[in-house]
Amino acid sequence: MDYTRFYEDQLERIKWDAKGNGKARCPFHEDKKPSFSPNRNTGLWYCFGGCGGGTAQDFAARRGVSPPARRERDPEAVHDYRDEQGKLLYQVVRFPGKEFRQRRPDGAGGWIWNLKDVRRVLYRLPEILKAEGWIFVVEGERDVGTLVRVELEATTNSGGAKKWRAEFSESLRGKRVAILGDNDEPGRQHVEQVARALHGVAAALRVPSLAGLPDQGDVTDWFAQGHTEQELRALVEGAPEWSPSISAPARMEGQTLAEEWPGLIPGDMQTLRLPIGYTVRDGRLYEGEDKLLTATPMLPARVLQDVDTRDESFEVLLIGAGPARRITVDAQSIRDARLLLKLTRHGLDVSSGTMSRLIQFISAYLHLNRLERIRQTRRLGWVAWEEGGAYVLHGMHPAGAPIHPLADTEEAQELLKALRPSGDLEGVKAIIRATSPYPIVVTTICASLAPAIREILRLEVKNFWIHLAAESGTGKSLTQEIGLGVWAEPTDSPWLMHGHGSYAGLEKLWQRTFGLPAFVEDAHMISDKDRPNLVYAVGNEKFKARGGERPRAQLAWHGAVISSGELGLMDETSLEGMGARLITLAALPFGKHCPETAKFHKETLMPLIREHHGLLGPFIITRLLESDAKERARLVAWWAGCRDKFADAAAGHKILVRQAPIWALLDLAAHVLTQTLSLQLTPSLGEQVWEAFTEALRQPPSDPVGSAREYVLSYAESNRFFFYVRTAEGTTNPREASTASAPAGIGETETAPHLGRPIYGVINERLGYVAFFPNVLRDVLARAKLGGAERFLRAWRDRRWLMCRGDDLMHTVKIAGQVKRVYALKLPEAQELTPDVG
Repeated sequence: MDYTRFYEDQLERIKWDAKGNGKARCPFHEDKKPSFSPNRNTGLWYCFGGCGGGTAQDFAARRGVSPPARRERDPEAVHDYRDEQGKLLYQVVRFPGKEFRQRRPDGAGGWIWNLKDVRRVLYRLPEILKAEGWIFVVEGERDVGTLVRVELEATTNSGGAKKWRAEFSESLRGKRVAILGDNDEPGRQHVEQVARALHGVAAALRVPSLAGLPDQGDVTDWFAQGHTEQELRALVEGAPEWSPSISAPARMEGQTLAEEWPGLIPGDMQTLRLPIGYTVRDGRLYEGEDKLLTATPMLPARVLQDVDTRDESFEVLLIGAGPARRITVDAQSIRDARLLLKLTRHGLDVSSGTMSRLIQFISAYLHLNRLERIRQTRRLGWVAWEEGGAYVLHGMHPAGAPIHPLADTEEAQELLKALRPSGDLEGVKAIIRATSPYPIVVTTICASLAPAIREILRLEVKNFWIHLAAESGTGKSLTQEIGLGVWAEPTDSPWLMHGHGSYAGLEKLWQRTFGLPAFVEDAHMISDKDRPNLVYAVGNEKFKARGGERPRAQLAWHGAVISSGELGLMDETSLEGMGARLITLAALPFGKHCPETAKFHKETLMPLIREHHGLLGPFIITRLLESDAKERARLVAWWAGCRDKFADAAAGHKILVRQAPIWALLDLAAHVLTQTLSLQLTPSLGEQVWEAFTEALRQPPSDPVGSAREYVLSYAESNRFFFYVRTAEGTTNPREASTASAPAGIGETETAPHLGRPIYGVINERLGYVAFFPNVLRDVLARAKLGGAERFLRAWRDRRWLMCRGDDLMHTVKIAGQVKRVYALKLPEAQELTPDVG
């Protein structure tokens, strides 16, 4: 829509600012001071004088004029972005004036002009996946076309410079890659970003220099100068292999900061240099020899990256009156003139006339100096960023990961405190040996290690929930403490939540702990509403983000939940897909409970787990992070083989077949644990995991829909004196009045409830149904702790157990001469009846 012309035609003397907001006198009231503000980009408007606001169409309707005309322009070029199979995902459309927009198919032959929820891929992905020679990564689709025309393989990412995503690198794994950037500051930064992302991923990585490029020039301009494809190939072959130690082409270096400001520069900044063209006199910073830039120079010291939010800030040194001070500012503040002006509150000497020149100085300074990058996180456990990832645990960072925990809240400090290790690995081995005869305990230990192993090996396994369901006092809580002791202090630990915890409280904890297990005691005590939502949130790796501290709304939680309770969770949760996300271990963890078992718990296990904890998990992940690619590939292959074996063993059991990747991960955890600790046990830990799986296989597949139906019909039979009971005419024994024994068209005999008793509905044995009043059926299901009635009613309808018409789940019957709406559930022996029973 051409909103600019539309509003300029309707308003007098409208003025537009840089963001597209206009200011004019409001046409809807007598406006002495301009109070009407439209936006030329969105068409939205608002009157600050009290006339309200709305869209451009609303404005046109209120004024009685034609709405804004649609602005049609022919694109200069359209570039398709396709997946591995060639399916179109989205397009980048170039319009005149070097304007780019992105769109995706709407499925009906049209376009949606955004990329919401669309997977991003590299340009020409199918072609580069097949390519065998050098692949050139450039900054735009036009440059890709230039290289393809001279028979060179090339690709780019949508969005322009500095928009490279970590997942793009995987498409170039094992390839030979050459990066060609534009000859400007964003282009150099883009080359640096892509090179760092591909370092260690590409089989070969080169950054050739194209000499003679004009400012902002690119490889297309280079070919226009008369250069050839053979010259470019020679440049690539002659370029050195890129490594992080190779700096981007830099300007001539000036004096060090320590030389310019003697005695004021801290040790970690003394080797940094002043860009050429700037001088220092009396501590002040000048552009050239005599053009004062600022009396309080601001020098970036290091980059702070929040890996949870991907936000960046700078720690800067502010030199002025008195000792130099370090302050932290948002990265955008030193790149945006208006934001830079706000730093005057910290003492920065800058004015509207000098702030743009100061930004130019900072840009030159950052280009010249490679600043230390400090990564920070508020999460514990697995933390990933563009170049890799690591585990953050009790101040220890395996594989020397450059990342720092931010324990900025009491909760975070409590979690870090719980992670402090105690005891030694020999004590941990004693725990493993003591519990190795018990399959459920072994499986719980493996489940505690499984999330970490999954993250490090990048296995395609979804989150899972393991529930220990057994009688009270049989060792469920002790089993959870043993699993928790893999990572943290197990007694009264902040990791061990209780079933009365809210959805938001559990989510908040889990969002702080990635790649680690979470533990819930008495899980059946979680509210009926929250219980299914939590299990689905875990299995789908996506929470509702209500009340939890979610640094990024789209951040997916990776972990596992190990819960316990006297009751199972399956029949108390939603019905579809639950089995694939929930593993129920229903046997007693330590076998039959007896005085000998209690003594073993008290005198052997409990002292061991209280003394030796927080050691096993870090030990395992350190070994895995230090393992080479060949060893990791062997472990991935082990998992894949186990997955197929579990799936074959579970053939015919749909839920366990879907759980095969999870059981294979538990088996892999047993294998890694055995190999890392050099354990020799009979039976082995892996065999015990298989025993737990076999026990689950022995259990019939859970059918909460059928179980609920059986319960409701049983309840009606047991309480038939609250129902009107209709039988075949002349039959004295209602049980003999089945559908089969009643001839077609025969009448009915009705027995009414005793006077004074409540009425629950009708039992019609000739037609074969039980009809409940809606409030009665809901109350029956709720008292049985089966959850809400609505999901059961829909499932009964789908199985043709409910007498209904279309989407209406209710039916009509006559009760004491009055027509009532009820839920009519067929008896198992009833024929497939569909007539109106009213």
